[in-house]
Amino acid sequence: MEHYRGLMNGCAPGTHAYAVQKIKEKVPHKSGVLDLGAGSGALLLRLRDEGFDDLYAADLAADHFGLRDTPFVRVDLNGDFASEFDRRFNIVCMSEVIEHLDLPRKALSQARSLLEADGYLVLTLPNVGFWEGRLKFLWKGELWGFGEQNYRSIRHISPTTIGLLKLTLREIGFSLVHSGMAGSFATVLRRVLLAPLWLPIYALGGPDVMGECVVIIAQKAEPDLKLARPECYDSVWPDAEAR
Repeated sequence: MEHYRGLMNGCAPGTHAYAVQKIKEKVPHKSGVLDLGAGSGALLLRLRDEGFDDLYAADLAADHFGLRDTPFVRVDLNGDFASEFDRRFNIVCMSEVIEHLDLPRKALSQARSLLEADGYLVLTLPNVGFWEGRLKFLWKGELWGFGEQNYRSIRHISPTTIGLLKLTLREIGFSLVHSGMAGSFATVLRRVLLAPLWLPIYALGGPDVMGECVVIIAQKAEPDLKLARPECYDSVWPDAEAR
């Protein structure tokens, strides 16, 4: 695992650095940041080092949280956690969180309610479309990062594709600002051995297949009601409202 100034990153090496760079480029705010599922606090520390302030952290346990001067709220992200806060934020981060949750859609809605009207949501999560993951699916029928070992050891229970996540965010009430791939757990030897495959794989699959983590930045917006209630409901289930 990668560390930043002594704090462990809970994601593939390179993911946090990429995410922070994109936040600096895409998000106009530099104050009022909440990190949901903060872990050790490594992401918040990176942001603080880049000039962000008014930082808050939240997680189920504070055992590994290393920023003692940063406010910490103990919350269960499977519950109605938004009620635990008495303010709103300009940026809410959820790095390597939603794949661990029972109800990711509900958690994303809760996160939205914690944002100011022009606030931004930052997500990172496993890229099930990673090119090595596609080969694994052909071989074993398992999604990248969501096999039995991942379930038992780190409780990866809720996979999602990039396309499905983008639709979900639109439906809940977000406008996509940035989508990119970053991070790799590959050793130097593995990188060298697989390097000849990268160019043809990139040519075939594009950028979405090249990183082990998805990085999404989305701004709070009006929910897309057409996605929330597709027209097909009216023809297939005309009494859907009553149900």
